[in-house]
Amino acid sequence: MVSPASPDAHAITALFGAVFWMALAVFLLVEGLLVFIVVRYRAWGGEVPREVHGHTPLELTWTVVPTLILAALTVLTLQTMSALAQGHREELAVRAVGQTWFWEFQYPGGVTSTRVLRIPVGKMVRVEVASRDVIHSFWAPELGGKTDAIPGTVNTAWLQADHPGTYKGQCVEFCGFGHSLMLLEVVALEPGEFEVWLKAEQARLGASSAPERGAQAWSP
Repeated sequence: MVSPASPDAHAITALFGAVFWMALAVFLLVEGLLVFIVVRYRAWGGEVPREVHGHTPLELTWTVVPTLILAALTVLTLQTMSALAQGHREELAVRAVGQTWFWEFQYPGGVTSTRVLRIPVGKMVRVEVASRDVIHSFWAPELGGKTDAIPGTVNTAWLQADHPGTYKGQCVEFCGFGHSLMLLEVVALEPGEFEVWLKAEQARLGASSAPERGAQAWSP
């Protein structure tokens, strides 16, 4: 997820970076003060600290500063969520169906594949995420956020790859014994190459018999 390859993934990574650096600053401050106090006021021969009760400036500081940090994170999060929720211009629709323990991808014209989702580079793809059995979760970290696959419900994920390549993904909702094996790949092809592949698959599907079509649905 720290190597974003799509517009949505870039937005998510930017938010992650802001949260990380704020958290790191707080961690260094708190741990630095802790180490200082442990060393400065250690029991063997160190100075005994003066007890302070009702120190108003300190109490205001550790109340106001965290509040401002959380407010900033809230604003950044809402801005990112708003950007991701903006309407996307759909250029291809694919259905991703999770089941124990693999993904099946359904394209226009009846074409199906398992574990490998092929998309055209630079095109916005709407992925309808569904499940045949239990809750799964679709995630290709370099291309966007997680989308749950819930039985009886269809959720929507949006994918757009900036460059050709293979992007790894996985089911990220524990779904049973074979959860760790429920991998997926998103293969981004040049638009012309993708059209050639899709038309070839549609032609092959049209020329095959019913038993052959069933076998194709279960092949990569």
